[in-house]
Amino acid sequence: MLKPNAAIVKGIKAYDKGLSVKWNNERHVWEIWYKRPSGNKLITPIVESIYVDGGDTDKFLPLDMRILDWLYSADTKRCKRWRWINRQRYNERLAKQNKRTAQKFENIARDNYNMINHEMLNPFLIEKSDWVRPDMGTNKSRVMMRSGDNARKARGE
Repeated sequence: MLKPNAAIVKGIKAYDKGLSVKWNNERHVWEIWYKRPSGNKLITPIVESIYVDGGDTDKFLPLDMRILDWLYSADTKRCKRWRWINRQRYNERLAKQNKRTAQKFENIARDNYNMINHEMLNPFLIEKSDWVRPDMGTNKSRVMMRSGDNARKARGE
């Protein structure tokens, strides 16, 4: 049974401690295995097809440092984790942006309410002071009806 190059094994172990390299004597290829509690799992045989699209699936390749690059690119577990982290950051950024936008609209509504209800700025309030403040917490049709009633009252209809 052949022994793999110690530098390559060290690089693979540094990447993930559960990975190991073994020689398959039946197929005459190197194989990468992952150690699991339920038993070892074959990750891939090191053949030409993992490096070259349409390559031979039975052609022997010597063990070299290209396998480390292949492991980095093929590791979906870590890729999914980074996708999850980026999605989480995007959701947090979007929540902050929505909160700022809502605060901005609330401030505009407060400014408009104060401007409309100021007696020196609104000539209609001098004569009529039965203004009803609209509900800011709800977006129901009742608010729109109350706003329409206030507009009709202000015009004297």
